[in-house]
Amino acid sequence: MKLLAESLQEFRTRKLEEGVADKYAAQKFGIQDKEDEFEKQYQQHKSTKKGNVIGQVKGKPLVKNPSDINSFPPGARGVITKEGDLYLATDVEDTIHIDILKVLKEKGIIKSKVTGWEDPNDLGDYGFATVQRIWNKPVFAVGESYIIPKPKYAEERESVLSLFKPYFEAVQKKNPNFKFIYNTPRSAAKKTLSSAEYEKYKTLGS
Repeated sequence: MKLLAESLQEFRTRKLEEGVADKYAAQKFGIQDKEDEFEKQYQQHKSTKKGNVIGQVKGKPLVKNPSDINSFPPGARGVITKEGDLYLATDVEDTIHIDILKVLKEKGIIKSKVTGWEDPNDLGDYGFATVQRIWNKPVFAVGESYIIPKPKYAEERESVLSLFKPYFEAVQKKNPNFKFIYNTPRSAAKKTLSSAEYEKYKTLGS
């Protein structure tokens, strides 16, 4: 029995060391951890079951109006249209908003150019708004690339954020399973997360 326990402990230690080595190799040399890659692909596959896949963003599914986002990554990036549709990427590591916009442009879903949209005052000219998921919650906020006045300029900030209201109200109607907050990710996170979660969010990001 003692020998079995020692063998089991040795096995666990070896697996732990292998796992650490895999993580180090992934960070240092860009060698992908096979278990991590399998898990990511599995989650992306699950994501495709939750909505209408309308295309691929860098080889990963882009889903329209998913029914739930439990299998989507924390901080997932998306785009909402003035009609209230949500287009959400299933990968966050290699995907930025412009990658999603390029696919939507190619498919004729958006008509405007896909660059230069960071000024909220131009929202009406573009017909879309970018969003991102707050951590692992069913909550979305304004995309972090927008130029938003700092909180100390309260009146101006409120005025700029109100420009997103029509888009967020439209997407909320079509996607009632989620919460859409037309505020910056940091402010939305502060309202959404617990104190402990928010401290971790500030350190790790989305």
